[in-house]
Amino acid sequence: MAMIVKLLFLLFALPEIVEVQILKECVPYHNCLTCYAYPFNCNNCTNGYYLTRGGAYYTCRKCPSECTECSNRFSCDKCKDGHWGDSCQKNCSRGCLEHICLKQSGICQPQKCKPGFVKDKCDSCSPGKYGLDCNISGPNSGIIWKLSQVPKD
Repeated sequence: MAMIVKLLFLLFALPEIVEVQILKECVPYHNCLTCYAYPFNCNNCTNGYYLTRGGAYYTCRKCPSECTECSNRFSCDKCKDGHWGDSCQKNCSRGCLEHICLKQSGICQPQKCKPGFVKDKCDSCSPGKYGLDCNISGPNSGIIWKLSQVPKD
């Protein structure tokens, strides 16, 4: 009982709050922008890295390869051009005009397709066109081919 009373006294009787010092200089190989109290305890990371606990301290780890910004190793906040999806693991359609698409849906941006492609994701050939680049005219005219259905030449 005496031990519990001493513990409660220590928890509630200590009025002093410890202020954590933010350091501007961190250990360079950790990719930290700022650190808490020690030069190896990260507070913020450089672009392309996310903050994670590494034992008793926080450290920065590299984002998945197709991410430019991330908050953890499973989810990207921003994808490299040409990629989309939670982890930027999917490729934008080859029919996207600038090979840029929305991260959440894969819809081409700036909502334009290369010539011969149609639909939001620019993943189908326009009527009368077929082939991997939707640039072949021929006997399949009038059919809208989805790239996954393109007949072998």
